[in-house]
Amino acid sequence: MELYKHETEVVVNRFLHYRINFPNCIAALDAALAGLVPRLTAEQIAPLRAIILANNETVMKEMERRGAVMNSWCGDQASVGCILSKADAKRSKPPAEENMRRDDPFNSHKPTG
Repeated sequence: MELYKHETEVVVNRFLHYRINFPNCIAALDAALAGLVPRLTAEQIAPLRAIILANNETVMKEMERRGAVMNSWCGDQASVGCILSKADAKRSKPPAEENMRRDDPFNSHKPTG
């Protein structure tokens, strides 16, 4: 169970720091769960559920935040309800592709050409 908790913390942190995209985050969380399920005992189900729900809440809140940031960048402030300052928008931008590690198996970067 501790290995699963550690693996999912790594996946969620990579997502929060723009190292993997949303679909890859969900796939990695699912793969970690699939690796644990065959070894689960009855008393591990409740703590596992708590970890899954916490990961889900973190990822969904980040997706909501990213949606609000994208709306503000696109000029749709009416749906966001506020205008982000330039400093807020700068902090919210994903890293430039040239700064992402291409040897990272969780990286969503797809080389072009």
